[in-house]
Amino acid sequence: MKKTLLTLLALSVSMVLANAGTPINKIVPVSHVFVPSGFDSNDNSEIIITGFLPNLCHKAPTAKANVKDGKIDVQLTSLYYDESNPFCPEMIVPFTQTLSLGVLHKGDYKVTVNAQSPYEKKEKMKINPSMSASIDDFSYAY
Repeated sequence: MKKTLLTLLALSVSMVLANAGTPINKIVPVSHVFVPSGFDSNDNSEIIITGFLPNLCHKAPTAKANVKDGKIDVQLTSLYYDESNPFCPEMIVPFTQTLSLGVLHKGDYKVTVNAQSPYEKKEKMKINPSMSASIDDFSYAY
């Protein structure tokens, strides 16, 4: 009897885990995009993105940037498990994502995060010409 009960328990747990599914990448809601000022053309430029994951089905937000023709397009996604997963309780999870853009040429850049989503955020970034060829070590964002 105990073996049958344990076998049924193991089978039901494996079925639940099998229904949890494979995660997919899903666009994450963004609440604020912080673009620090003061970067020069010899600095490693960064932006900071904050938001909330709507529930625990979303895991590990990641950001990828594409810099081209005065535009910085950021795609912020997270791994998403289907809501039928029993390990996805309803709980809002805040996040802060710092994204390094590398050394950018002088000029004005338009920063767009998740352009295809209803949570579209646009900011401007100004990169000043550098005063020297060496990288300085000033902190711009605290």
